[in-house]
Amino acid sequence: MDYNRDSGNAANSQVPVAAPDFEKVLSNYDVKASSLYLDSKFAKECLIKGRKSYTLTNDQSQFWDCKIRWTGRSSYECYLTCGSKKFCKENGLIAGDRIRFVVEDEEKGVIHILKN
Repeated sequence: MDYNRDSGNAANSQVPVAAPDFEKVLSNYDVKASSLYLDSKFAKECLIKGRKSYTLTNDQSQFWDCKIRWTGRSSYECYLTCGSKKFCKENGLIAGDRIRFVVEDEEKGVIHILKN
């Protein structure tokens, strides 16, 4: 077997890496309360602990400012507040909807929330 690679095609051999994400099925509490809890593993891998706000965006590139609260109960337990309820309402989200959270560039502080 020949394992040699043609170095001229190196730029074409890159595999795009998907942004980390997590999915959640919305509960009545999620859509009616002013807090939307995030998965702690997602928060640890994708968010900057201690950051106080994020911008939420949907699949139509509309934006909502939102606060984030770190509970302190565990190292990365947090929830979105002050904007999450408005986001749910204006995007017609209801209990039972499955949504996906994606952070492509944490430094910009934007969380994409997509309805599946």
